[in-house]
Amino acid sequence: HPPPLATPSKPSRQRPSAAGPLALPRRQSHLPPAAGPLALPRRRLAPVPGRSATRRRPAPAPGRPQLTAAAGVHPDTGEMDELARKRRQLIVRGAGLVAGLYAYMMVMFRRSRQQTPRITVGSMADRAISRESNLRYIYHSSDINCSNQLRMRKAPFFRLCAIFRERNLLLDSIHTSIEEQVAMFLYVVGHNQRYRTLQPIFRRSIEVISRYFKAVLYAVGELRDEMIRPPSNHCHRKIQESTRFNHISRIVLEQ
Repeated sequence: HPPPLATPSKPSRQRPSAAGPLALPRRQSHLPPAAGPLALPRRRLAPVPGRSATRRRPAPAPGRPQLTAAAGVHPDTGEMDELARKRRQLIVRGAGLVAGLYAYMMVMFRRSRQQTPRITVGSMADRAISRESNLRYIYHSSDINCSNQLRMRKAPFFRLCAIFRERNLLLDSIHTSIEEQVAMFLYVVGHNQRYRTLQPIFRRSIEVISRYFKAVLYAVGELRDEMIRPPSNHCHRKIQESTRFNHISRIVLEQ
């Protein structure tokens, strides 16, 4: 039989050796082989004469607790326990002092409230009902009552309030209308009364009465050119014919 044909083998891709003319010579290291791939050799120092070969530990910092080599316990554990006990005692005493002061203040506060007489204030609804009833009697009942209380009849009174409202000289508040403000002003001026006498009638405080009196007085001052007339020497016919006012008419005629 003829021998089998040999198949051509593929050329192997082997890296050329560095033994060629351009290869650099390897540098041999004189260091001993390391124990691991990244381990460096230890450098040993020669012993110095007069010193011991053992290394001394540094002295501990002052105030820092030091552990014993045998049991691993602080040598000043007793001192630390004593400080903790004193601190606990101070905290307990401080808490007791604060609690005592708080109890004393509460007792004094309750005692002062019991000794001080309280100011009783009536119901707001009762005062509002009484106020509305008085106001209806003053300028909603009859001309006689309105003239006796305000020195003005009902028609001129409501006309004056309408003038103040139209010209924005007075404003209605939540609790007090313009009619009530003008009524308080006319009552003080017409009867020459103090603010204190208006409290049982209008059921308002002195501060509220004073505030609205000043507001109406300013509004009346704005109408001075229309409402306040300059004096004249003319004497009315009723005064001249009346025997009651003869002395007044005589003085006017003499001027």
